[in-house]
Amino acid sequence: MPFPFDAALKELAQISPGDLLAEIAWPADGPVRVLNVDLSAVSASGDFVLGIGDPLQYIVSVEFQAGPDAALAQRVLLYNALVHYRYGVPVHSVVVLLRPKAESPALDGSIRYQARAGRGHMDFGFEIVRLWQRPAEALLSGSVATLPLAPLGQLPAGLSPREALPAIIRRIEERLSQDATPEAAAKLMRATFVLTGMVVAKATLQNLFAGV
Repeated sequence: MPFPFDAALKELAQISPGDLLAEIAWPADGPVRVLNVDLSAVSASGDFVLGIGDPLQYIVSVEFQAGPDAALAQRVLLYNALVHYRYGVPVHSVVVLLRPKAESPALDGSIRYQARAGRGHMDFGFEIVRLWQRPAEALLSGSVATLPLAPLGQLPAGLSPREALPAIIRRIEERLSQDATPEAAAKLMRATFVLTGMVVAKATLQNLFAGV
């Protein structure tokens, strides 16, 4: 089921897939593009899939998660296998947890099992990024395309979201006015608004963006 933040996050990928890849995984060692993966025969779907290299060398499949999901690891495995089957190149899966609410004790970045000892087994690993552990300051100093993630990052010590976010929003607005085209700035500010709504109440959100 799509959530409002899904469209906001996909905007980041469309504007600069390479910068988003560098923030959540690693700097690309080749051209990066968003792949339009049609797997309509199954209900599983990642948030977006980044293809690296021309010709295609490998793929990074990204799943953003805002809340707990007992079947998350199994879905990541399923989508990894389907994308690998579709393109025939290595696929690295990344799960980005957007807030602590998405954390789960059972989520350790792996699926391991075997039906019978010594007769084959499954050993799958994926990367987990806990966005609230990334300093907001680092996100503010990074690429323009990933600025909307800053409100979800680790806030300055001792400050509540209500105390810290006004300065963060101002800095995002300043960077966008200086370093982005008007069209990109508008899209990224909309994404910032949507993502900030994940950490503050609606009334606070409206106050934070009043006049922006």
